[in-house]
Amino acid sequence: MASGRITVAIPAANRNVMATSTRRFWKELAGRIVRENSWRNIPEEKKGTGKFYRKAQVGSWREDLRPEETRLVEEITASILERFYSI
Repeated sequence: MASGRITVAIPAANRNVMATSTRRFWKELAGRIVRENSWRNIPEEKKGTGKFYRKAQVGSWREDLRPEETRLVEEITASILERFYSI
């Protein structure tokens, strides 16, 4: 009974070309995704409170969350922060 797998022998030189092409492809794709989703490329009517696209600024939570929301986030994430960020 066949396993459904096909084995192909690829010469080492071709593997290097394929790896380089693959890396280039993903790098170009990532660059395109970043450019297309850049904040300046999103129409103003799609940005803001209550919309999918909102501000993404480091520390802006201090302005946006009420004290009870801040405590809740700290409570929920405490074990993760302690484990991975040594707080």
